[in-house]
Amino acid sequence: MVNLADWMPIMQPRTKVLFIALLVMFTMNVVKAQADGLPACPTDVDALWDNCIGVYEPKPTSEFSGDIYRGGFKADVFHGHGGYFYKNGEVFFGTYVDGRLEGPGMYIYGPESGYFGDRYIGQFVDGERNGQGAYFFADGDIFIGRFVNGTRDGPGTYRFKDGATRHGIWKEGKFTDALTSATSGQKDCPASPTAYFDDCFGTFAFDEGDKYIGQFQDDDFHGLGAYYFPDGDMFFGTFRGGKWNGLGIYAFNSNDGSDGDLQIGWYSDGEIDGEGAYIFNTGGEWAGDIFAGNHKDGKAQGLGAYFHQNGDKFIGTYKGDVRHGPGAVYFADGDVKSGIWQNGDFQLASAASPDASTAPPAATPPATVAADQVLSASSGSGFAVSEDGFVITNNHVIDGCQDVYLHYEGQKFPATIVTTDPLNDLALLKADFAPGEVLPLAEARPELLQDIYVAGFPFGMGVSSTVKVTKGIISSLTGFGNNFSEVQIDAALQSGNSGGPIVDDAGNVIGVAVAKLDVEYALEKFGSIPENTNFGIKSSVVKSILDSYGVLTPETNAAPISKTDLGRRISKGTYYISCWMTMAQIKAMKSRKVMFDDLD
Repeated sequence: MVNLADWMPIMQPRTKVLFIALLVMFTMNVVKAQADGLPACPTDVDALWDNCIGVYEPKPTSEFSGDIYRGGFKADVFHGHGGYFYKNGEVFFGTYVDGRLEGPGMYIYGPESGYFGDRYIGQFVDGERNGQGAYFFADGDIFIGRFVNGTRDGPGTYRFKDGATRHGIWKEGKFTDALTSATSGQKDCPASPTAYFDDCFGTFAFDEGDKYIGQFQDDDFHGLGAYYFPDGDMFFGTFRGGKWNGLGIYAFNSNDGSDGDLQIGWYSDGEIDGEGAYIFNTGGEWAGDIFAGNHKDGKAQGLGAYFHQNGDKFIGTYKGDVRHGPGAVYFADGDVKSGIWQNGDFQLASAASPDASTAPPAATPPATVAADQVLSASSGSGFAVSEDGFVITNNHVIDGCQDVYLHYEGQKFPATIVTTDPLNDLALLKADFAPGEVLPLAEARPELLQDIYVAGFPFGMGVSSTVKVTKGIISSLTGFGNNFSEVQIDAALQSGNSGGPIVDDAGNVIGVAVAKLDVEYALEKFGSIPENTNFGIKSSVVKSILDSYGVLTPETNAAPISKTDLGRRISKGTYYISCWMTMAQIKAMKSRKVMFDDLD
C-alpha cells in the first residue's frame, strides 16, 4: 500500500509564491465561502491565511507542481475540510488539522499507484489510516474494520467479490484464523431478505437490480457500505438511516456520457451537501477537469473553483450548479477575465478581457435569480473621525448603493449613511464597530509643497487586502477650475482610493482623496496626457459636516511622528468600503459611477 506519510511534505506551511487564486472582481470583492462559515483567504501573498478558505497550487519549480489544494487554512497550513488533488490522479478529501490528515477522510488511488480504482473511506490520525474505515478494492472486494498505521489491524470483515465473507481479527495486515464473527465484533446478517437486519454485515438485493453491501442497524443501511445501481453507478461511503450521510464517493459507470466520473464529498440525506468535488475522468471535452466547492441540496452553491485540464481556472461563486455572481477566469497564458456571472452567462467585465472558457452545462436547469438579489459592485476607501464609529468617505463611493459595508480586520460591518454632501462629494457613515485608530483633522491650512501621504485601497481587493500609501506634495492650493474647497496633489490616485485620507507627517488629515484629472478630457482640452494631477477635498469642509452633526474629533497632533507610527495609524484608521447593488441598479449606475467606466 502507498504510505500516506510519503505525501506529507506538501501539507506543511505553504510557500506564498505563484498562484494565489482567489476572486478578483472589478475594484472590490470579499466573497464569503459557504463551507464551515469561513471567509475567503486574502489575495495578498504576504498576508496570513488564517481561518479562511483558499486555493493553493505549488510553484512550478516544486516537485509537487501540478497538484491542487482547495480548502481551509489556519496559520498558513491546511486546516479544516479540504481536498488535495494530485497530478497523478490520486485524491485526498476530508479533514486536516495543522497540516496533517486528521479525522474523517477519503483517499482515492490513481493510475500510477499500482492500486488504481481502490478507495478508502474512514478515520485518519497523523496522516495515516487509523481507526474505523472501509477499503473498497477495484475488483469488488470490500474490507470494513479497524486500521492501525495504514494497515488492517484489529476486528474487521472482509467480503470477497464472489460473496464469501470472512470475519475475524487482523494483525499488521494479516488475517488471524479460527476466530468467529462474535469474536471479531461483527456478525453476518440473516440469509432471508425478509428477516430483521440489525448490527450485522450483509447484502440486500432489490428486485429492480439495485444492491447494497455493508453494515446494517435497525433494519436500515447504517455504517460503511457500498450501493450498486443496475446501470453500473456505485456509491461508497457512510450510511445513516438508510441514506447517504457523511463522506462518500459516487462513481459514474453508466453510458450517459459520465463514465468514470467521480462526485466526492459530504452527503446529507442522499445528496451532496457542503464541501465536495466533481472529477471528470472520461474522454471528451471535460476529461481531466475538476470542480471543488460548496454544495447545497445536491448542487454547487457558494464559493467554488473549476480547474480545466488545459490550465485555465475559474474561481468564483455558484448557484444551482452554474456560475452565478462575482468570479474570475485565470487563463493559463496569464490573462484574467473578471466580472459578474448570472445563470452561467457572463454579464459585466472589462472590454479588454479575453473570452472565458466555459464549464460543463448544469445537470439541471439554472435557478431563477431574484430581482432584489444584491451583488458586490464597487468599492472605495474611508477613515474614522470619531471613536463612536463615524467614518468619512466620498459621496460617489456610496451613491446608489443598496447596502454599504465597512471592512476591518476580516470582518464586515453594515454602515448607515448619516448624511451626504454631493456638491463637495463627501459622505458621513456610521458603523457599529470600534475603530483601530481615529485620525484627527488638521487645524492649520494646507501649504504649498507640504509633504502628504494618501491612503486607501486602489483597485479594491484585487491587488491585496491591505491599505496602500503613496507619498507626494501639495502642488496647488485650489482644485480644478479654481475650486477653493480642494487642493491639488501629485501623489498617485487610482480607482478605489476615493474617500481615503490625505495626511501630513504628524498624522493629521489635511484632505480627502477624491479624483484624478480625466485623461480623455485633458487630452481633448489641453492636448496632452496629465501626469500627477490629482485632487483632494480640504479637511475644513469635512469639519463643517462633522460640526453640523455634533461629531467629536480628537485633538490635532502638534509635531511630526515617526514613519512607523504614521504607518500604524494609517493602517488602523483607514477602511475598505464596499457598495452592493442589484443587477438592475448596477446597469442603471454604470453610466454614472466612476468604478464602472470600464465595464461593458
